[in-house]
Amino acid sequence: GIEADIRQTLLARSTTNIDDEVPSETSEEVDTPPDAASLVEGPPLVEDAEPRVDDAPATVSPHS
Repeated sequence: GIEADIRQTLLARSTTNIDDEVPSETSEEVDTPPDAASLVEGPPLVEDAEPRVDDAPATVSPHS
């Protein structure tokens, strides 16, 4: 029945590229943690922006 269909589909895919199939699914699951890493990369950018903001007032001070 349905299980047979699923098995046939999986077999068809695995026959095309057994090695590719598993890594693909694994990499997809592992893609979620990298998202967290990307979020962690966000704050550093904010820290970079802060020094620049400090630079602006510093440049304005000499002018005044």
